[in-house]
Amino acid sequence: MKNTERFSKTVGHYQSYRPNYPKEMLDFLLTNKILSNDKIIADIGSGTGIFSQQLLRLGLKVFAIEPNKAMREFAEQQLTDDANFVSINGAAEQTTLLDDSVDVISVATAFHWFDRQACRKEFKRILRDEGYVLLFWNLRLPELALVLQDYEQVLRHYCPTYKGIPSQQICETEILNFFAKYSGKIYNFSNQQTFNLEGLIGRLHSTSYSLRPEQPNYDKMIDAITQVFNRHQKNGQLVFPYTTKLYLGKL
Repeated sequence: MKNTERFSKTVGHYQSYRPNYPKEMLDFLLTNKILSNDKIIADIGSGTGIFSQQLLRLGLKVFAIEPNKAMREFAEQQLTDDANFVSINGAAEQTTLLDDSVDVISVATAFHWFDRQACRKEFKRILRDEGYVLLFWNLRLPELALVLQDYEQVLRHYCPTYKGIPSQQICETEILNFFAKYSGKIYNFSNQQTFNLEGLIGRLHSTSYSLRPEQPNYDKMIDAITQVFNRHQKNGQLVFPYTTKLYLGKL
């Protein structure tokens, strides 16, 4: 499966059950003048517009670059009424934006799918002098909670294409090397979602490796994830924690 087609069948679940990014991270970026309403942002690999929408709520101008047709069209349906939103059929390696046209590049839970050498060249082309690049992920670290360990076991047992969390397979040094020498900095923020059983199943369905109803062992997978929910829920709710890791720097 091409990376640009990977989430075509999960669009509704992706939008509904993937987490936003923490307010504390946005506050940090605003306080440090990385983001401000006089800056133009290229949100690359924007998907269904989860982070683009958070930027728009701050009054920022956003070019949302997304190659997946289903995800891009979903974002357009949700966000097109905002005059600051511009949807573009493009990719990290070929955004179609003009030279020196943006002040900040944001990449929310997508950098691991990019051709890093090609996209670095493209980022440098479109980014203005002294512009920043933000690479960040909501990381599902098993050490954060027992529920994440149990969730991980379900994935490894029932999802044959699951080989570990893609975003957590990139070496940190490799990410830092993407930035100009000594420019990359790392920041961590706490984040979480609260799910009922339907939400936890929806979170699973939002991934590209989850079994689909027509596949063998689908019912067993749902039974297993239901057991995880029952084991960890309190009053019908389950807390699903993340560490949001931000890599911030210049090129």
